[in-house]
Amino acid sequence: MWPYRVIKQSFYLKILSLMALLAFIPFAALGFYSVVQVHSFSQSITQLQIQQTIGNVLEQKSAILQKEADNINVKFLNVEQHLKILQRQAEYLFANKAALLSPTTLPLVSGSEGYLWEPFQDEYEKANLFISASAPKPFSSQDLKTAKGLEPLFMQTIKNEPLLKAVFFCFSESAWLIYPAMDADHEISINKLPPDINVKDFGFYSIADEKHNPIKGLKWTDPYSDVTQWGMVVTAAMPVYLPSGTLRGVVGADLPIEFMNDKLLNLTFPEPHAFAFIRDHKGNLVATQSNELSEKLFSAQASPRISELKHEEPIQKISTSEGVLYLLSAPITSNGWVLQFVIPESDITAPIIHDANVQTSMQKERFTWRLLLFLLLGSLVVILFSYYFSKTVTEPINRLTRASQEIIKGNYRVHIPNTSSDEIGQLTRTFHFMETTIEKLIDELTKRAAMLEDRVSERTRELWEANLQLNEALLKLQQSETARTELLVQISHDLKTPLTSIKGYLQLLHDHQFPAEKQQEWTRLILLRTNHIIRLIDDLFEISAMELHETHFKKEWVPVEFLIEHAVDIARNNSLDAAVQFQMTFEDDMPLLFVDLAKINRALINIIDNAIKYSQHHGNGEIRINAFQQQSSVVIEITDNGMGIADEHVEKIFTPFYRDPGVLQAQIIGTGLGLAISQKIIEGHKGEIHITSKKGVGTTVSISFPDVWSDDLEVV
Repeated sequence: MWPYRVIKQSFYLKILSLMALLAFIPFAALGFYSVVQVHSFSQSITQLQIQQTIGNVLEQKSAILQKEADNINVKFLNVEQHLKILQRQAEYLFANKAALLSPTTLPLVSGSEGYLWEPFQDEYEKANLFISASAPKPFSSQDLKTAKGLEPLFMQTIKNEPLLKAVFFCFSESAWLIYPAMDADHEISINKLPPDINVKDFGFYSIADEKHNPIKGLKWTDPYSDVTQWGMVVTAAMPVYLPSGTLRGVVGADLPIEFMNDKLLNLTFPEPHAFAFIRDHKGNLVATQSNELSEKLFSAQASPRISELKHEEPIQKISTSEGVLYLLSAPITSNGWVLQFVIPESDITAPIIHDANVQTSMQKERFTWRLLLFLLLGSLVVILFSYYFSKTVTEPINRLTRASQEIIKGNYRVHIPNTSSDEIGQLTRTFHFMETTIEKLIDELTKRAAMLEDRVSERTRELWEANLQLNEALLKLQQSETARTELLVQISHDLKTPLTSIKGYLQLLHDHQFPAEKQQEWTRLILLRTNHIIRLIDDLFEISAMELHETHFKKEWVPVEFLIEHAVDIARNNSLDAAVQFQMTFEDDMPLLFVDLAKINRALINIIDNAIKYSQHHGNGEIRINAFQQQSSVVIEITDNGMGIADEHVEKIFTPFYRDPGVLQAQIIGTGLGLAISQKIIEGHKGEIHITSKKGVGTTVSISFPDVWSDDLEVV
């Protein structure tokens, strides 16, 4: 750090720093002790406030919890009261069914799987009947008509009690009347309602039968997955007995868990992570508010799981993986369920701790500023006291330092006044003697260093030049070896494929007798493969000569129109059977090109051959050739409507032997050397070649030649 370096270099600052440090240590120790005491006192007060606040908050939440439990209990009592009215009405109807006026017919429809149900237009229009495929046939129409007598009371019950989703009367023979009406065809089509359902196998019926409800009272089911699309529901059920004591069915009311969450647990908490939930008498979770904490506490990985805790005490403090929580419980007396709140301790204590921290920080800040002011005043006194004492020691040393700096600059004749005979005076006399000696030694060393520097410079230059030549030779050797290896591998691959094909055809012609047409066809294929090999070898000779810089250009002045038309004529003759149309456009007053006619012709033919080959394969081909002058360059653009090249393959297209994967899949014959040769020929004429392409649309090859009147073009 720079202050330390400055102090370390100054004896005067060392003395001042030492005195300031000796004065600062007691003040700092006292200040630190005071800050610790203030912090400890603040923590004690904060903890006391937290305990008092937690107790007050829990008392308030317990009162709110009990009030909410009483409200929910009233709603459940209303449900039970409605259900008891329905039970008494059902028992009355079945006891007096002979005297009742019932509809003459029931509009039941038979389902494809043997069940019967009553269609409807609006589900709230009426209650409808359903008869399971497993019910006895024929089902008593009188009993069904008697059950329909409950329809007005069903509709009034749903209207008066918004907590309910549906009410029903279920026969023991697996038939029922339900309101709002249920679309049996739809529920069966989505595999929710079994067409041959046996109600005795389901809790909404069996909970009220003779075995499970001998006292013939009202029963609540555990949460279960309903046979409709309502999801999880809880059902309140009561048995309906005939005067003979025979169980005729069950009257029930369905409360979907979603309804209970919306209509019962509509509480809001000032604590951000608190939530409420309901458990039944067995401890099963019935309904819960959903937030991040509830999802974690009710997950299978929670330890402990809130739903597994007992609720004998109204307030419980528990430790979980999510921190310390308070569990508050209040009974719902009508059905033995329990309403519970979960409140994280951190939600209660966080505001208190925040306020306490703010107050503590303010007190610490005020105390710190006062302490710093006291330290500043003390330090000023110490510095003034130390100033006079340090001057008597540091001033002679400063004079020696200034003289040393002059010597560094080359001035060896600096005079330092010596006013004392103590150790400082002896140091000054020794310094003068050192000045004289150093001056003589430096003169001698300067002469010898100059001689040595000349020799070293000359030798270094020779070594650098030799090393540069060796590096260039090594780089060329490595590049040549790499290119040779890659070329041999690629040549072996490209020659092996057609030679293998030729061998196979010749072997067949040698070993077997075939019709003349087949022999002629195979002979043509052998000739085609042979020409492909010859073309590959010619291309290899051409590109190898260019790689070795052995190609010499015989340049001459050539019209652009002649150059292009000549190349197009040759390319057409090479592909007489190709259905490709050419469109050529030339700008007026095009300049002459100073090029090697044969080489540039070879480059253009390679490009036009590719355009013909890939346009023909793609359909009716069309090739447009446009020549124009752009600034100081002549530009030739060759555009086709062929199969195109994917963007990721365009930059590799000039690599020798590289071919687009789409071309390989289409089995279009080629060597992969044509564009590489064209590029080297064009760049050998100081020109440029670029390719733009779009898959499935076509390709454009742009060739530009430099200013034909440039002085740097020479005839080779």
